[in-house]
Amino acid sequence: MPSRRGLLIFTTLLGNSATTQQLLWVFKKRPDIETDVVLIGNEDFLKYPPPFLNRLSDGWTGRYVARQKATPFLDQPYDFLLVNSWEFVIEFRKVARRIPGAALMDAVLATVDAQLRHRGLGGWKRTVAHRLHHFPFRAAAREFQLFLPKGSVSAAALNDHDGGDRSRCLITLAPQNLESWKPFRAYARPCSGC
Repeated sequence: MPSRRGLLIFTTLLGNSATTQQLLWVFKKRPDIETDVVLIGNEDFLKYPPPFLNRLSDGWTGRYVARQKATPFLDQPYDFLLVNSWEFVIEFRKVARRIPGAALMDAVLATVDAQLRHRGLGGWKRTVAHRLHHFPFRAAAREFQLFLPKGSVSAAALNDHDGGDRSRCLITLAPQNLESWKPFRAYARPCSGC
């Protein structure tokens, strides 16, 4: 009988699909943990079309769709919450107030903003967009007990800009299924006398 019950709310968009599949595989192997899984994919944006104001920002759109799909699960008793995007940290902060919450993220707001500015997408619109999400994220970050950034750059940005202090960060790497990964060509051993 499972001793822990968790709610997993994951996006499968962009590069999150492989990581999500690996995490689900890990949880499936744990007989002591039962999970309810809410996966947000492309089809959900058609199934739950957001109202006009939520379409003004990709972050608001993603949050709206995730909330609509996760609503049937939100009042159930869980021992933990795990999400995998900064948008979900904001959207599910109230859930993280009543049960321990963790967020696995490969990008945080500060790194996204820096990348967009580096590509020349700066200016006042970029500043306004960043602030619309930055302040709610900082407030929501206080509700989560653990952050699992997928690298030291994201961990530093969480600590320095986004309200996730280092004591609540555990740097992870994107999980890989090494059983299915095979190099596309064989390599010879390096020569010892070269």
